[in-house]
Amino acid sequence: MAAVGNRGVTQAIKVYGYKDLERNRDHFQIPIVKPKNIADLLFVKGSLQAQRLLTAVSMHEGNDAMENISRQLYLRVWSKDLDVTQPSSLMEAAKKAGFSEEKAQNLVSRIKDQDIKDQLKDNTQNSSWSWSIWCTNNSCTYG
Repeated sequence: MAAVGNRGVTQAIKVYGYKDLERNRDHFQIPIVKPKNIADLLFVKGSLQAQRLLTAVSMHEGNDAMENISRQLYLRVWSKDLDVTQPSSLMEAAKKAGFSEEKAQNLVSRIKDQDIKDQLKDNTQNSSWSWSIWCTNNSCTYG
């Protein structure tokens, strides 16, 4: 969080943030289910392993693969309240994204490699993060 100037969760985000997600879920029909222990998910477990997997896919597999794995990781957390921190969870997401067992294993094993860690750090330091939903003609994109 500090690398991109984020000072943490404000009281307003705590109070209204999830309510906004619920409204967007209902209005745009986006599959969002609040995780049972959202504080543990956001502040203890985090998403570092998933981010490293996304970085490995981005570096080695291209945009179509990136979209598929991103969607599977999102669905695991925000629709099914499933883990994205353990290698077995990342493997399952990669296989559901269309990767073979061998390719999924290779990508998950790469999350420990220094070049993946360095690329993710570089991506983070050079990012300007924002979260938005865009809708046109009954189709919505979020990110």
